[in-house]
Amino acid sequence: MAKTTSDEARDKVKPSPNAHNFPFLGIGASGEGIDAFKQMPDAIHLNSGMAYVVVKHLNPSYESDLTAILLKLTKNPIQEITDEVKILPNHIYVMPDGKILSSVDGVLKLALKNSEKTNLVIDIFLLPLLWFGRSCNGLG
Repeated sequence: MAKTTSDEARDKVKPSPNAHNFPFLGIGASGEGIDAFKQMPDAIHLNSGMAYVVVKHLNPSYESDLTAILLKLTKNPIQEITDEVKILPNHIYVMPDGKILSSVDGVLKLALKNSEKTNLVIDIFLLPLLWFGRSCNGLG
């Protein structure tokens, strides 16, 4: 089967020298998935060598306390993502409410969410991991 232009573009993507050399897993869920997030620490080994990025799609009127909840459930370092956060292994990162998240060269970056992209915050983060997973060590 012939390669498409998008396949060829992905094949040319090379990891940045600033990128991390360990895998990270992007995990997304809507408001109904918050309970599943609470069970996540049971499935994570303390020294897995991976980073975990939690992306939430919540109703704008719902305030999540997921970071505080996860802090009580695991010994892994947990951090709510601020403007720019370097991804480290064996850490869990939680996207704050009302933001859009991306990963560039091993750094998590936030942007304000606008009304057109309200329902796409998980897609916006996970799709590039699927497209460029080999070059960014990301899994979604």
